[in-house]
Amino acid sequence: MSAEKQEVEALAMMKKLVSNQTAMRANPQFTGVVKATKMTSEDVLIAGFMKTGTNMMQQVCHQIRMGGIGDEDFDEISNLVPILSVMSVMIKRDLNERQRGGFQIFKTHDRPHLLPDTSSCRVILVLRDPVNSFASGLQWAPGVLNINTDGLTPVDGYRLIFRNEEADCNMHYWKFAADWLRQFKTSSTNILPVCYETLVKDPAAVIGRIARFMGKQLNDEQINKVVELSSFEYMKANDDKFSLRRQREKIQRAAAARDGVEYKPIKVPPFLNKVSVPSSVSGGSGRRSRGQPPRGTASSTSQSKSLPSSTRYPS
Repeated sequence: MSAEKQEVEALAMMKKLVSNQTAMRANPQFTGVVKATKMTSEDVLIAGFMKTGTNMMQQVCHQIRMGGIGDEDFDEISNLVPILSVMSVMIKRDLNERQRGGFQIFKTHDRPHLLPDTSSCRVILVLRDPVNSFASGLQWAPGVLNINTDGLTPVDGYRLIFRNEEADCNMHYWKFAADWLRQFKTSSTNILPVCYETLVKDPAAVIGRIARFMGKQLNDEQINKVVELSSFEYMKANDDKFSLRRQREKIQRAAAARDGVEYKPIKVPPFLNKVSVPSSVSGGSGRRSRGQPPRGTASSTSQSKSLPSSTRYPS
């Protein structure tokens, strides 16, 4: 197949995906259910653009919610921390069903106007260098979305994945960031911005701050347990819990039934198989010697200096 034909096919597949998402978000039957989700001052919403570390943040927040005891008794993290979006409505997920741990935690890739009122709940806004998010997205799209990105030039991919202009599409990084940062400017007391790169570099310090924001006081041992269970090593070793493979299959089956076509399973690559942490972020090679504590555990950071002002979070 010629490069030109590959590019045309890739663009067509991406445009179809975006159009389907836009149509669902324009359907009051779907958006009405999402906006009717009840959220209290104790509840937590993880808001982040695609490929900014929201799967990791789901695990971090759930383990904090459980008090750092090390809850591993679940088959997929999305069953404990559901996605607040029309996708959950599509698979008939009850978004008001009570969750394990005493209060609700949701994750979303949507902009504020598509969600219920978030002024009273706690919002964790996950931000990541858009260059890294974009590179990760191009690796992730083929297996997860069944989209061939081989024919996409970087400019095409950036325009479709990060700067799509269709109304209410969640594939526009800058609109997503601008909308949520505007919310932060007006409601800074209930929104905690978290930089993904800093979470990876100094997890104990960032997790401690997230815990306090969530109203949970964890000791060093409990923080270290959260660090361990949200590490790349643990999540890769327990891929089935974090790849969201089962949830994607439910969505794909529902979409096939809606369109009246046969469901065909999509092969998904191993979670984070192609993603590496740059040494500039991890502080080294990203590996540690056998027997050493995970990088950034509470015992190794309790005496560390404050984060640079450019990466500090609100207390």
